[in-house]
Amino acid sequence: MRSNRRLLLAFILPLFINTCYAEKTVKEHLVDGNQFLITGKYNDAIISYDAAIAAQDPSDYLSYYKRATAYLSLGRTSSAIDDFSTILDLRPGFDKALLQRAKLYANDGDFSLAKDDLLKHKDATSQEVKDLLESVQYAEKTSMLGLEAYENKNYDDCIRLMTEVIRIAPQKPQWRLTRSKCHVGKGEIEEATSDLTRVAVLTPSNKDLLLQVASLNFFSLYEPDRALTQVKSCVHYDPDDKQCKGLFRFMKRIEKEIKKASDSHAQQRYATALNALVGKTGILHEIDEPLKTLETQMNAKLPNRLALKVYSLACIIAAESKETDKAEKWCAATLEIDPNHQQALFSRGEMKLNQNDFEGAVHDLEKAFEASEQQDNRIRQMLQRAQQLLRQSKKRDYYKILDVSRDSDPRTIKKAYRKMAHAWHPDKYSGDLDKAQVESKMADINQAYEVLNEEETEPLHHGETIEMSDASSSHTKFNRLAEGWQSVTNLVIPPQQPRSSTHIDEDDPILPLPDIKNQLKRKLYLLLEEPASSRAAFWTNVVVSLLIVFSAVTTTIETIPSFRSAKKVISKHDTTYEFRFTILRLFRLLRLFKSYKYSNAIVMTLEVMMMAFRRSGDALSALFFFTVTCVVLFSTLLYFAERGIWDETLQTFVASDGSPSSFDSIPAAFWFVLVTITTTGYGDMVPTTFIGKLITFPAMMFGVLLIALPSIIVGRNFTIVWESMRRRQFSNRMGTNPMGGGEDILAHETPVTTSGPETNFGILPNNNEDEILNQIQQLLALTLQNQSSINRIMSVLEPETNTSCSNHKGKAPMLSSTREDPFEE
Repeated sequence: MRSNRRLLLAFILPLFINTCYAEKTVKEHLVDGNQFLITGKYNDAIISYDAAIAAQDPSDYLSYYKRATAYLSLGRTSSAIDDFSTILDLRPGFDKALLQRAKLYANDGDFSLAKDDLLKHKDATSQEVKDLLESVQYAEKTSMLGLEAYENKNYDDCIRLMTEVIRIAPQKPQWRLTRSKCHVGKGEIEEATSDLTRVAVLTPSNKDLLLQVASLNFFSLYEPDRALTQVKSCVHYDPDDKQCKGLFRFMKRIEKEIKKASDSHAQQRYATALNALVGKTGILHEIDEPLKTLETQMNAKLPNRLALKVYSLACIIAAESKETDKAEKWCAATLEIDPNHQQALFSRGEMKLNQNDFEGAVHDLEKAFEASEQQDNRIRQMLQRAQQLLRQSKKRDYYKILDVSRDSDPRTIKKAYRKMAHAWHPDKYSGDLDKAQVESKMADINQAYEVLNEEETEPLHHGETIEMSDASSSHTKFNRLAEGWQSVTNLVIPPQQPRSSTHIDEDDPILPLPDIKNQLKRKLYLLLEEPASSRAAFWTNVVVSLLIVFSAVTTTIETIPSFRSAKKVISKHDTTYEFRFTILRLFRLLRLFKSYKYSNAIVMTLEVMMMAFRRSGDALSALFFFTVTCVVLFSTLLYFAERGIWDETLQTFVASDGSPSSFDSIPAAFWFVLVTITTTGYGDMVPTTFIGKLITFPAMMFGVLLIALPSIIVGRNFTIVWESMRRRQFSNRMGTNPMGGGEDILAHETPVTTSGPETNFGILPNNNEDEILNQIQQLLALTLQNQSSINRIMSVLEPETNTSCSNHKGKAPMLSSTREDPFEE
């Protein structure tokens, strides 16, 4: 009996529990749904309303209205329309449901259904209902006009009208498809693709549309990320679809090969990169067919940006790898697709420049510069070089004469010269030109090889801005400035060309440019050691020299008491090392002091002095520079030897006896050194330490030499100039110069040195130009002084010579022993 009761309780209790739970669930779901709707959790709200609707009276339309509101918030318009339709079935004439369903019909492009709901609205005179009805009627009429414009191929009106319709009914795929067709008709493929992409989102089950949009984005517009995302959507919708999976794999492989080629190009593995693109197994032959299929489907000419990417990459790689034929082919293919492709124009322009096609190079580089909106400095520099070479080529181009590129090495130039010489030698030429033309051509070849083969002129001809025949060009002016700066920086090392000195008898040693085989080392050498080789080298030497001078000046100023503190002085223990470097580099400034050029003076004394100093200019400049260097050196050494120790109380250096040091700065030591080397010796400053006295001794010796050397140099040149001036004045007083040209002719005569007995004039090969000129003038003056005696001698000898010739045929004439001495006077 007890067991039967337990069994009955076991069956009844679950039913009782379900009944209680069901009553609570309806109320809780309604409350939860409202709460979720307020907080924006629309999916949870829909679940709660579903449960409430399933458990409550089906005639309660409020739950349907709230669920429809949640559907609208999620964009699920079809579900919302179903709920509003259910509400209108339960309660016909419910205005809010009618208005909301009319809006949804209008949004979806169902204009007739929207008009029906609006006309059923009880408050048809309300402004909202009237505005919506007018919009629906306008969109319906405009859509018909847009379709008519498309049929008539009036694509501008079609796009404008369909845009108005889409503004009112954005969820209707048909309107976007129509507008995309109008964009295609105008050739606006990107806008058409944008519309098709939106249609694919509105209809995700349309596999064909997804594949078409993905193919457009990849093969035509080359937007690989977007295309792969769209194909993934197709695969996600149907994982077993072979067409979607095959297109996805194909796109992934193409993109992988392009990335591989780009990486190989970055690593300068040009052969690998080209094979991946245009080789036998390259991707080039695989990308044309899908685009042609798309063009057939859409009946339009589509952009070919994928092929443009492959062609341009192949063009750049081939140009950088010096494969001229491939570069010309792929650059031409790139420019056929995009005539203003910046990188292809630049690569082809650079290639034409190396082939001496300067006009073609300028044309391509100008277009590339315009394509870059005149912002690319690399293109600007290449364009300037091409323009300068074009101007030069119209004058005389030695590279073109030998038919070599401008970046040819000496071996290539020599090989080309031999080939040209063999073909154009006058004895071997077998063409149609006459002998004069062949000889002229051979002379040009010889001149071109001579110029290009000279190591001294090679940096000039290889310069980036060559202007060989235009002396007034900016490059010529720059070369003069650079050569001047090179003379400033190359102070210790003699110049490359021998100096035409007017007062040094010994020949200067000539140090040619070192034969550097490695191109990188050669460029580095020219950059750091040859300011005239390029603008970069010139400005590099300017900056380095200015930094050195700045370092020396700041180091000197730091030692002045008003510019220092005790803490700074203590931290400057390495000043000597910095200054040693400065001293070494300052030796490079020796040739800064160029000899000056003066015009003829009115006063003879002033002219003589100026000419004497002019002849002594180089020596005096060198002497002045070494004097300044020694003053700086001795002053620095004395400063560190005599400054003593720093006194915090006096805020200065003090000597061992506690008195302030006289050598408290390097400029203060300058004064002592100047007084010492000029042998003035005021005695206001004296060194007190042994090291200071030891340093002073060589300074004193240098002072003695400093006094003697200028006197010798200037005195010797003064004597030469003075004697030359006196002889010239003497010649002018003697009358007209029988040679008719005077000093000007003598200045242009080439002195002839023959073997013979040495005279007092001493015209020897080692004498310089001025001394030879002076000696010739002395001979001329002596001849003029004895002109009358020479005439008398010739008058006496002439008749005797005639008599002797008649009496002694075949014998040498003899002077008569009875004739008076012709040299008596």
